[in-house]
Amino acid sequence: MLFDVPRNKTRLELIKEQHGIETHNAGPHWGRKNHPWSACHMPSARELAQDCDDTVKDIADAVAKFCRLLEEQGLLVTGETEADAVVELCRNLEIPCVL
Repeated sequence: MLFDVPRNKTRLELIKEQHGIETHNAGPHWGRKNHPWSACHMPSARELAQDCDDTVKDIADAVAKFCRLLEEQGLLVTGETEADAVVELCRNLEIPCVL
């Protein structure tokens, strides 16, 4: 190859980047067949952690520390696909999302 051509980001990647959403596929690790994908609104997770005098690095850290609280507030959701999880999270947060 003569030169590297950067690939265009998908709509899913752009939405995640613009709104601070991180995703994780728990299926291979936990044997989850239904709704293996998780999506979390990380700015809200970090704010929640700060309110509890704590910090979070990423989605795994947020889930480990604040899973129940995040789920109760609609900031952590699951889906059959990554896109399903992101769309559900955007719906909870009233973020326009067209994939």
